[in-house]
Amino acid sequence: MSDWTRTLTRGAAAALKPGLLLGAVAAMTGCLEAPQHGGSQAGFLSSSQTRPREVLQEAGMASGVVKVSPPVGYCIDARSLRATRNGGFALLASCRVLSAGQQGQSVAPVIMTVSVLPRSAGAEMPTTADLAASFAPAKPLWTGETTGVHVVQLAAGGDQMVPNADPRHWRAMMLMNDHLVGLALYGPVDSDVVISGGRDLLIDLAAGIRNASPTPETIARHTDTPEEAAEIESSETRAAISDALPDTIPDAEAAPDAEAAPGAGQAASISAGDQAKRRGRT
Repeated sequence: MSDWTRTLTRGAAAALKPGLLLGAVAAMTGCLEAPQHGGSQAGFLSSSQTRPREVLQEAGMASGVVKVSPPVGYCIDARSLRATRNGGFALLASCRVLSAGQQGQSVAPVIMTVSVLPRSAGAEMPTTADLAASFAPAKPLWTGETTGVHVVQLAAGGDQMVPNADPRHWRAMMLMNDHLVGLALYGPVDSDVVISGGRDLLIDLAAGIRNASPTPETIARHTDTPEEAAEIESSETRAAISDALPDTIPDAEAAPDAEAAPGAGQAASISAGDQAKRRGRT
């Protein structure tokens, strides 16, 4: 397993500590009852069991170089969003569930997560095998790669992260603007999404991230060179100093003129006196 994948796994584990994720899911759903055999799966995530939460259709991470855009019908839970200068984390679910039925269409009841970490200098892109190995001893049930997205279906661990979820779950990994993006998907027990449908959902999520994120060319055009950054900082510093100075400080260029004024008055007085003396002699 590459060091980069190990870093992503550790970073995702920190962001996805069971207590934190369970707390977010519990707050989001209010009640997560396992669906009855052969019955509805609405108990996994039901819009009737939630209070409305703020939702986002898009969110930037890693100073905006990675942007998360969920598949149709899914939204970002705004309270879960952690966007930092170099990475971030977000939890996604049905817009209808998050909004307590106030918006969105009916979609498969799943929970997806996005974790973003910066690329280590000189690190190679991990392979699908690296991704699967990083979650050992969980057995990979399916592995594959499409359009730069590495996808793994794992046999265990899903129910440890999300209450009443199937142990089977999906993980994916992609590279976006020199950042490693880790994706995960959890679904109800024996649902289509944990058997096969989750793969397509994660690929859709990856495509949304790729389409919404800025291109390397756009990033380069909006990135200041060291010289430009130094000039901006210098200008801002000068402006701050200027604003801090009191208005009563005299202008240095005006000072000589102010000192010259008495001399000019004295010369004018002397000239007037000379004229008076001349008039007295005549």
